[in-house]
Amino acid sequence: MTEKRERIHILAVDDDREFLSLLHDALKEDGYEIEMAGDPSEAMEKVEASPYDLILTDKNMPEPKGAELIYKIKTKRPNSKIIVLTAFGDVESYLELMNMGIYDYLTKPIKMSELRLSIKRALKPQEAA
Repeated sequence: MTEKRERIHILAVDDDREFLSLLHDALKEDGYEIEMAGDPSEAMEKVEASPYDLILTDKNMPEPKGAELIYKIKTKRPNSKIIVLTAFGDVESYLELMNMGIYDYLTKPIKMSELRLSIKRALKPQEAA
């Protein structure tokens, strides 16, 4: 990519290691600095240790569940931009998570072009109203 990037840090959280590996490789190739967490506890340790420009997280994981993880992240780092990736999308959970302040909600299987567009939009500086 020819765009100038200021070391964008992304945290990807998913209990599917193969999916995490694919995300890691694709986003690293795009020039992002990406860290991975295989469960919500590991993710919270990383979030507590340092801020991220963006967090990608699965909704359905072992304890604590994805919605609880998002709540904890938003409590610790209220300005965090979060994109939820899930194989089990439904309107009720979409609305619940949007009300918690997530940026976007994508259903698996993820199309990398859609994820890249969502990431680009999430990282775009907010325009003054």
